[in-house]
Amino acid sequence: AMSGLRKCLTDEFATIYCFNLRGNQRTSGETSRQEGGKIFGSGSRTPVAITLLVKNLERKGKCQLFYHDIGDYKSRDEKLNIITEFASVENIGWSKITPNKSHDWINQRNPEFERFLSLGDKRDADSPTIFDIYSAGLQTNRDAWVYNFSRASVVKNMQRMIGFYNGQVDGFNKI
Repeated sequence: AMSGLRKCLTDEFATIYCFNLRGNQRTSGETSRQEGGKIFGSGSRTPVAITLLVKNLERKGKCQLFYHDIGDYKSRDEKLNIITEFASVENIGWSKITPNKSHDWINQRNPEFERFLSLGDKRDADSPTIFDIYSAGLQTNRDAWVYNFSRASVVKNMQRMIGFYNGQVDGFNKI
């Protein structure tokens, strides 16, 4: 979904500036510390980026895409100070990036991945895959009734269900 959005943005706009403020707190340990402080304080856990989309109807050629990362291990206050010191978009040291054919801007996927054998493909029965059949695996559709940490509880529950089933069969046979 996001690669489609990125493609639409680069098709629609002449220039895009993306300023990554980081702050991803859905990580843990060293990765979380590297992401730095949350830009909106305790009110956010997701990373934040400021993206400027510039439209120019007279544009010729492809979208120019610029990116700047705030850096590692910055507190919220340090990030806000950096933004204040820049004072203008013109003062930011932008890196020009080129999307790959999958429309990745940063952290571009390795194209060799496309050559890997697929685990399965329900849409194309002729494509080579590792698995040819699909199933839900071992499934009871009654997990709450037949699984439990206590063996005694499972035995008791199964005996009760078998008794109820046999009672229903007996009732049906009397009709």
